Formats: sequence, C-alpha cells, structure tokens
Amino acid sequence: MANLSTFENPRLFSSNLLQIPGSPTSCSLITFLSAVQDLKIEILPLQWQSTRRLVGKGGTSQISQAVVNPETSIAFKRVSEEDRLRLDDEEILGRIVSEVLVLAHEAIRGRLNILELQGVGWDVSPFLRGKNPEPESTVSLSNTEVWPVLLFEMSRYGDLGRFAASPAGRSLDHAARLNVCLQVGWALATMHSNKVIHGDIKPQNIIMFRRENGSFTPKVADFGYSSVDQGLEVPICLPESPPWYAPELHEYPNFTLLQASRADIFSYGMLCLWFIFERYFSGDKPLAQASAAFVLKYTDGDENSSINNLAELRRQIAPLDLAEHLITATEGLDEPVRLTLQQFFHRALSSNPSERSIDISEVMSHLDEDNETARDEAAGFQYNPPLADDFHLSQSLHSLYSCDYRVRLHIVKCLEEIASFDPPDHLASQLGLCWAIGFGGSATAEEQDKMEEIAEISGFDIQKVLNEASIFIENAGELFATLIDSGYISDMESLDDLYREHNVLQDAINVIRHEFEGSCRVLGQENAYAITLAQHLSLMLHNDGKWEEAEKLAKYVVEAMEKKDHHHHHRGTLQSKLQLASINWSQGRWEDAEAIEQAVLDTCFSQYGKDDNLTLSCMASLTATYSDQGNWEKAERMGNEAMDIFPRRFGPEHPNTLSHMSVMAELYYRQAKFDEAINLQESIMETSRKALGDDHTDTIASLSSLAKMYWKYEIREEGAMLQMDAVDAATRLLGAKHPDTLTMMGSLANMYEETGEHEEAEKLQREILSARQQTMGAEHPKTLQAMTNLAFTLGGQDKFEESREIEISALEIMERVLGPNHPDTLTTMSNLAFTWRYQEENEKAVALMKECLRRQEQRLGPDHPDVLETMENLEEWQSSEVGDVMEIDDSEAEDI
Repeated sequence: MANLSTFENPRLFSSNLLQIPGSPTSCSLITFLSAVQDLKIEILPLQWQSTRRLVGKGGTSQISQAVVNPETSIAFKRVSEEDRLRLDDEEILGRIVSEVLVLAHEAIRGRLNILELQGVGWDVSPFLRGKNPEPESTVSLSNTEVWPVLLFEMSRYGDLGRFAASPAGRSLDHAARLNVCLQVGWALATMHSNKVIHGDIKPQNIIMFRRENGSFTPKVADFGYSSVDQGLEVPICLPESPPWYAPELHEYPNFTLLQASRADIFSYGMLCLWFIFERYFSGDKPLAQASAAFVLKYTDGDENSSINNLAELRRQIAPLDLAEHLITATEGLDEPVRLTLQQFFHRALSSNPSERSIDISEVMSHLDEDNETARDEAAGFQYNPPLADDFHLSQSLHSLYSCDYRVRLHIVKCLEEIASFDPPDHLASQLGLCWAIGFGGSATAEEQDKMEEIAEISGFDIQKVLNEASIFIENAGELFATLIDSGYISDMESLDDLYREHNVLQDAINVIRHEFEGSCRVLGQENAYAITLAQHLSLMLHNDGKWEEAEKLAKYVVEAMEKKDHHHHHRGTLQSKLQLASINWSQGRWEDAEAIEQAVLDTCFSQYGKDDNLTLSCMASLTATYSDQGNWEKAERMGNEAMDIFPRRFGPEHPNTLSHMSVMAELYYRQAKFDEAINLQESIMETSRKALGDDHTDTIASLSSLAKMYWKYEIREEGAMLQMDAVDAATRLLGAKHPDTLTMMGSLANMYEETGEHEEAEKLQREILSARQQTMGAEHPKTLQAMTNLAFTLGGQDKFEESREIEISALEIMERVLGPNHPDTLTTMSNLAFTWRYQEENEKAVALMKECLRRQEQRLGPDHPDVLETMENLEEWQSSEVGDVMEIDDSEAEDI
C-alpha cells in the first residue's frame, strides 16, 4: 500500500468551496491575484520544474523543492494532471482560492503547529493531451496552461510516516510521542474552534520539524479537503483515506459540520493510536502480551509497514478494542497513564459517532495534563470573499515582472476577456495600464486603438493610472530574501532551460524586449521595472549566445543602478557587475572579467566581509577566471581561501560548497594533478548522492566530471561506464536534446574517439550537432563548438575534405559572432592548421598557425600554456623540410 503525502501525490485543492460572489465561472486568475494581494501573500518568481530536486516517488505527481537550509526547504503544491484534465479551469481556481483563504486566515496563519503558506509561485506547462488549446493568441499562450502553486516550508524529516520509521522517530519515548500527538491536537482544536474541518488527518499530512532545543514539532498540512462553516447548510464531502477514515463514511455521502467534526476526531484518534504504538505496529519492538489476534502481516521493515499492519488489523479488530488491547499489553505504563489513554481513545475511537465527542478540546483534556488545549470559542470563520475588481496591477508589478513571461501574457488575456464583457469595469483600466506600458508584450497598433476605445467608454485616465503605478506597493518579500541569502537560489534565476524545453525561448526574448522598451518609453529610461526586465533579458541573451546585445543591456543595468546607488556598494549594483563580468568571460575577454570581479571583490571584502554569500560567489568566479588564464598560482590561492569558508558558511552539503569544490577539482585536472582532482571529485560525487539523490542534475553532472577524470588518469573502463551512466540518466531526466545531456554525450564521443571507435564517435557528434542546430540555432556558440568537435572526429578517420570544410565554415562564423580572439575561435583556427598539415598544405598550415600564435599572444600573453604549446608546434613544423609530412599525434589537435 503506497502512502504518499499530499506533496508527493498532488490533487485538487479544496473539495468544499467558499462562496465567491458572481457566477460559477467568475473565478479567474485575476480573482486569485486579488485574494493574494488582499491577504499580503508573497508572489515569488519560483517556478515548478520537473527537473528540480524531487520529494518521494511517482513521476509527474512529485513536487519540487528549493532548499532553504540543511533542515528545511520549500515545497510546491500544484494541481495534479488528473484534475487539470477532469475539471473546468474556473472550478480549479475557485478551489485554490478557497484553500488560500483558509490558510491565510488570521486564526490559522502563523500557528506553531499548522504548516504556514509561505507564498505563491507558478506552474507553467504545455496543454495536456486531451485538453483542447485555444486556436487564437500567441504560440506561448495557445499551447500553455498557467496555474498558481502554493509554497510551503518542508522539513528534511519529512512527514510523520517517514519520521516514525527513521532513527530519530524510533528513538522517541512514550512521553515524547504523546507530546507530538498533543501538538497535532492543538492545531486541530484551533481549526475546530474556528469552524474549520481538516477532513484528512493522517501521517502523510503531518510534517515534522526539529526545534533548536532538539525536540520535534509537528505541523498539520494539506487543507485540500478542508471545509468551512459559512453559516450555510452546505454539505461537506470527506475522503476515504484508509485506515484513518471514520466508519460512518460508508454510510453517508455528505456530512453536516457536527458530523464532520466527529469524523475528524476519529481520524485524529487513529493517528494517535498508530503513533503512540508505532514500534509495535512496525514490528520494531515485540508486544509482551500480544494476543493471537495481534499478528503482523508486514514485517519487511519498510517505512509503510506499520501503517499497512494497522490497516490489516483494523479489518479484524475494532479500533477501540485494538487500543484497549495495546494499552493493556504494553509494559511500563503507569496506571494513571493507562486510564488516561483509555478515556482518550473511548471518546475518540467509538464506532458509533453519537458516542464520540463533538469537542476536540474535551477529547484532548484526557491527554493534556497542563490544560494547554485551545478552548476559545471563536465566532466562526470570518472572511472577505475576493473580487476580481479588487485587483491592482501596480501592487504586484515588480513581482510579476520577475516571473515567467507567460504568466503576464495570461493575465493580459484574462483582463481582455473580462473587459470585453464589461468595458466600464475597473479592470478595464488595469488592462489599459498593461497596454500602455507593454506588460505581457502587449500594445500592438491594433491594441493601442482598442485601449483608446475602452478608455473612452470607461472614462478612465491612462496617465492617472500610470502615476498610481509608479508608486508600487509590493507584498512583503522576506521569504524570497531568505532564500537568496541562503545561497540556494539566485534572484536572477534563469528560465532558459524551461523555455527551451517548451520551444518558446525566442518568443520569451521578444516579449521581454518589448516589455523593456515599453517600460522605458512610458515610465522613464531608468525605472525599477525596466532595470529588472533588462537584467532578465541580458541573462537570457547571454545564455543564448547573443553576447553583444547581452553586454549592452548589462552595461545599461550597471549604469542605472550606479546612479541610484551613489556609493556603488549596494548588492544589486555589485551583482549586476558580476553579470557583466560573466558576459566578458564568455567572450574570452578574461582580463576585462578579472578587472570587474576584482573590483567587486574588494568592495565585498570592505562592506560585507569574507563570509558573505556575494563575496564567496565573487571569489569562486575569480578562481575560475584565473584558471582560464592559466594563472594556476593565483587560482589555487583564491580557490583554497574560499574552500576554507564555504563549508563553514553554508555546510558541506550545500550546492554552493559543492559548486566551488567542482571549480577546484577542474583546476587540479587542468594542471594534470589527477590524484587531487579525482579525490575531490569523488568527495563531491558521494556528498551529492547523499544530499540530493542519484537522479538530481547536480549529481549527474558530478558523475560525468568524475568519468572524464578517470578516463584521463587511465582508469578507462570505469570512466567509460560512468560516462554512459551519466548520459543515460541525463537523457531520462532532462531529455536527449537538453544542453547538459549533449555536453555529456560529447565527452562520451571523445572517449570513443580515443579508443579508435571512430564510427561511434562520429555518430554521436553528428547527433549532437543536429540537436544543437535545432534547439539553439546555427550560430550559437555551443553549435559552433559541436561543428569543431565533429570536424576533429572526422579528421581522426582521415576524412580531411569534410573536416576542412566544416572547420572553414565554423571559423568564418566564429570570427564574426565570437570575435577573432575568442578561445573557441583560436582552437578552431589551430585545428584547421593541423588539417592543412595533414593534407600536405604546409604553407597554408604554417601561415594559419602563425596568425593563431599572434592572436594568442595578444590575448593571453607570452607565458600562457596554450601559447607555449602553439610555439612548440610551429617551430617543429618550420624546422621540417618542405613537403615532408611529419607524423603528428592526433592529440595535438583539440576538441572543444
């Protein structure tokens, strides 16, 4: 029997809707945003992606995590694919809004034992098969669904089911187990006193956290089946979650509030019965006086065995009788404790609901000697139903500009639909604001005419709306700030991979460019929104190989932020400079990158100290820059200094720590210090497996790096096997055309090449080139690298004609796109010289290698290892007799 938590098996949010004014179809994304704004819930630029770290088992039903620290992470609760296919969009959104209203209610929000809603993010994905997309609108919209996701704190201890089977759970004594049960009861008492029914109490919906003093705190999660008394006779539907559900669920299709309260109490009693005696149910501890009826069917030690055994026993023994038997048979219980437990279970687990208590506080009084149970009689659940008309774009403009661009497209579409039915509505002015500033890439000539028409009909003043928008009031951003400070996510998270996967990258660039231009035109060249859009656009263009435009935008961001930051040491200013340095590095302008990084590092040292996240990020970048320049001594000194700080600042399993360790392993590898490189990379591999799991992308990347090092160190068989494992895992997890998969395939092709398996190598290199051309375009730097690598492989098979043609074509594009002195350009130039040499075109070969040497000296200086190697090759060629083709080892030419 599988026992998945709500996060591992997401389903519809709330089964009993709060009454939202208007027609049944009135709940839209705008209604949801209105509720979020009113309740001051953070709108975060965090997006569910199936390739993030996953919790639990089960394909697309899993949820993603963004780690906050070694103890906690952020979990994404999303609408399941089954419900997206089965239900209308309006109904789904209505249920999401209902759950948000419950979670954000003042009586629920902030309670110690109730899992708090931390914010909302997004799930943007292609239309599911079986659901008809709309024929109109842009490609991005017509094939895309946009759903809100709810973000919660998740503990590394997981839910109560997993915790109970863990060493930490098994170590709890009777008093500690009772305390956990009491805390769950306190949460339930708070809910019931506010006339909120949970509806699905079970271990999978209790998340365990550890306090600083070492004790454990349970938090009730998943209000997906919650019901609220709104003063209306609305029937309540409850789920059958075996073995936790009340027996009367078989008798009634629907329940009143009173009946549902009793059902909740029964589920709570079953939870307590299981957890207090879990060691007996699991078989971990034998029951001293077990009767013939207490036979455990599941004894395999699985984490679900105790729950499965409880379910099996419930089929044979009434829960109350089972509780009596366990209380009697358990050794070491004082008589007062036995009596207390008997009274508690009698009030909670009676098969006859009329004999069960209707008051959770009264039930808990038998356990709660300190009488801490909440007994306040609340007036009931008071809420203000959200209205779409309450939505104000200006309140969330900055947050929305940081999200997936398709969220903004969807907002504009929703506003257009509403405004077309009711032009004088307040939302028409919000649509006008979208069109005026180009929000969502709108404001075509046709839309401008439409905007003026709506403005005339509704009588709203566009300039007045713009003036109001300039004073934006963002929702609190504490959680996002915490996530950034933790170092687990960046405030400049790129969605490139997701856009490529959905085949909308170019559309995204076009829309965001339009938004940037519109924001500058209407709100001024250096407004906060324009800067945010420029940052994201620069990052996307950089990753897409459009470095010239990316650099131009990055310089704009730096200059704009420096004008606002007179001392030039604000974090945002420094981060924008590091982005500019990264673009310079990609263009092979390592000295420029080094100068910027060094200046930023000096500022970070003086303003924030060595242990600061930004300081360490800069040190890691500078280490890589020194390494690329061949300045090994500086690279090692800087890298080792950072290596001492990273584990202390973040912990040994933190992604930042592992990332810098990877930089150092690569540095050792480049210097042929293979023992140091392999030892460090093996440590990275083991830590990544332990912390993230075998199927995490970082683990797969570290596996590929280790394979490369084994291969170079002549551990050939194991290196090849590891590389094949990495390619298989990346293909399964990311897809065959993902950039990371293709990079790993390239490493495997090089291994085939070196062992003389030329046909296999050529086959892989052609696959890589074709995929790069399809996904990135003919002139992307990665595509050009793939061309050079294929040419190298062809040369190894004496296919010099095709190899030469590819290299000539690649070199022409590289000189134009990357620049004449870019490292990849010079590598391809050197390779072409070798090809001429093989074809006995010595004059051409020497002339080209001389030009290559001149450019290398100009870019790298006379003492760089690449320069020295080129000089050696050229001297050898020039000393040979004219027309004498020397035997040249294949390894002298390079792949990229």
